[in-house]
Amino acid sequence: MLDAHLAVTADFDPADLVDRALEVHAPLNQDPPGLLGFLLSTPGVTRSPGVAEAINDRIVVLLRRGAPDLSDDRRTVAAGMIMNITNGLYALGRPAGAAVRAEVRHALLSYITTLV
Repeated sequence: MLDAHLAVTADFDPADLVDRALEVHAPLNQDPPGLLGFLLSTPGVTRSPGVAEAINDRIVVLLRRGAPDLSDDRRTVAAGMIMNITNGLYALGRPAGAAVRAEVRHALLSYITTLV
């Protein structure tokens, strides 16, 4: 289901993909600290090491489809940057309000459009 929701097609539109990704994140952060924020950023909490890695791997695949000219190393670094920008949803708002979501969206689009 998530793969279909976040699919990258030949007519790849970074703004559309960012909007779809933020739509997926929104329900995860309805009440502080939000499930994903809890899993990825709560200090002192032992979390499954597979959560962040799985998200990072998914972003690398999306970048491979949307930015095929990037090297594997650059895709890996870019995926980490995208994760850190997205984590602003959880670090800046409890829960992330519209202003925080808008700023994260702007930052993601500014960065992603330099890659694709």
